[in-house]
Amino acid sequence: MEDKRKIITIAAAVIALIIALATAYTIGYRKGYNAGQADAKVVTKIKEIKLPAEVKTETQTEIRYVEKATDSETGLPEKTDLEANVGKQELTVKVNGREQVIHKANTEKYVLDKNKIILDQQSKASLEIKVPVVDNTRKWSAGIGYGNHGWAGKVDFPIKQPVGGWVYGDKSTVAAGIQVNF
Repeated sequence: MEDKRKIITIAAAVIALIIALATAYTIGYRKGYNAGQADAKVVTKIKEIKLPAEVKTETQTEIRYVEKATDSETGLPEKTDLEANVGKQELTVKVNGREQVIHKANTEKYVLDKNKIILDQQSKASLEIKVPVVDNTRKWSAGIGYGNHGWAGKVDFPIKQPVGGWVYGDKSTVAAGIQVNF
C-alpha cells in the first residue's frame, strides 16, 4: 500500500513538473515573440537599374552650289544667298526589338526639347512553395483522472518513433506498457 502511494506521489509530481515546464515555456515564448515584434524594423532597399541602350544618330547633309533663279516678272536674279531646308528630326526608339517612331512636335525646335518619352512597364512574379509537414518530434503526455479505485495518473513517453511507453497508477493498481503510435 505504501509503494502505491509513493508511485502516485511520483506520478503527480511528474505531472506537476510537466505542467510547470509547459507553462514557463509558453510564457517565455510569447514574451520573447512579442518583444521581437515590437523591436522589428522595416527595411526598404532601393535598387537602381540601368537599362542597356545603344544610341545611334544619323544625319544626312547635302550642300550644292547652284545658280540663282531669275524672277519671271522683274527679270532680276533673286536676292537670296543661302537657301536652307532643315527637315524635322525623327527619333526611333526600340524596346525589346519593337520599333516606335517619334516625330518632333511643331512647337519644338529639337526632339525632346519640350516633350519627353515615357516608358511604362509592369512585371509581376509570384512564387508558391508547399512544404509537406513532417512531425517526427517525440511527444510526452501526462494525464490525471478518477476511477473506481480513486484518483489515478498516467504518463506516456517516447522510446523510438513510432513506439512509446506508458505508466499508470492508482490506489490499488500499478501498470506499465509499450504502445505503437500511428
